[in-house]
Amino acid sequence: MTNGRAEGETIPSGTFGRGGHRRIAGLMWFEGRLGSAFASFAEERARRLSLKGDIRWGAQHAMVRIEGPEALIGAFEMACIIGPESCQVDDWRCSFDGSQAADIEYSTTFEHHARF
Repeated sequence: MTNGRAEGETIPSGTFGRGGHRRIAGLMWFEGRLGSAFASFAEERARRLSLKGDIRWGAQHAMVRIEGPEALIGAFEMACIIGPESCQVDDWRCSFDGSQAADIEYSTTFEHHARF
């Protein structure tokens, strides 16, 4: 017995991981030292996670329209906050409207757009 639990006993996780399959859509804004390296990084991560959407970016900001399972969008957000080594995210915001993602028209794959 370790830490008051029998060996092999399952530790309850509460609600962690539940509901992550719900599809959501929304916007993410990132600010900092970003540029094309950040845009390429975000695009690659979104593709790996099979998320839909696009990114518009500049040297110090990026806006991502995104749609997919809630848990995978959370993973995408975390990856972008950490970002590539050459970039630094100083601030970020997310806005999800809670509507059914199927009603929102996004690209079928993640797209990389020119600077704005």
